[in-house]
Amino acid sequence: MLIYNLLLDYVPSYILLIPLFIISGLLVLQMIFSVIGNLKKYKANVWVQTWMFKLVKLTSMVTYGPLYRNLLQVSMVFGSNFKKKKSLVYLVLSFFASGIFLSLMKIQDTNIPHLVFPKDYDVNLMYLSYYGDQNPDESFLLTPQIQSDIIEGETVKLFIPVFHHERNYQDAICGDYQEDDSWSNQEERTKSRKFYLDCYNKYHKVTLNGQLLNVGFLKKDHAVSEQFGIVGFIDREFLKKGENTLVVTKTLGDVKEFKWTIPFYYQPNTQLK
Repeated sequence: MLIYNLLLDYVPSYILLIPLFIISGLLVLQMIFSVIGNLKKYKANVWVQTWMFKLVKLTSMVTYGPLYRNLLQVSMVFGSNFKKKKSLVYLVLSFFASGIFLSLMKIQDTNIPHLVFPKDYDVNLMYLSYYGDQNPDESFLLTPQIQSDIIEGETVKLFIPVFHHERNYQDAICGDYQEDDSWSNQEERTKSRKFYLDCYNKYHKVTLNGQLLNVGFLKKDHAVSEQFGIVGFIDREFLKKGENTLVVTKTLGDVKEFKWTIPFYYQPNTQLK
């Protein structure tokens, strides 16, 4: 997973998934040979036993890493001392089936699917992740967010997550940060923070109903997901009564551009003066 995410910007995803297919194929072959090799009919078959040993060793090296010898020793001692070989086959199959079932159930509670299958957003769809009051328990934001799909107050609060991998593009967009030895640590820290805040403003663009806005962003951690990001406020003077369309564009380098279209409804609060 680490190699996949590090190289995804430079290598096609189907090439990076080749190791996954190889590992999956080895696991399937090992399971097949383990089932066949523990049957009484093939217990004395030299060809089956030899290839079962090679597959188990190779698969263990790939999946267990440096601990493969220790884990193989424990598993082989357990397997060779198991009294009923047919029961061992059933045990292996039950482990495999239960592992597959639990993995499929628990993977839905993780962020892994977002890494493998990026979402293709529909500009006309009001996604729940766009609105804070409709997505109160979101543990990881992939999109910008405003407070609600119906705005009644004075301002629209816009939060845009800033992801860790964006650092790979900031030098090309904003240039290198130059330290000044004549500055104190506190002054240097303040200068550095302002430099990167200005950098965030450079590659984030916000338009409202087709009009480009000059939003002054501040750095902020999201209140729910605790993600780092930038937050800006849009005054009601830029809003029109009824339907509004907010478009957020994140441009990273020459080819990386992400765009989110956030529709919302503005209903002026008549009690506000």
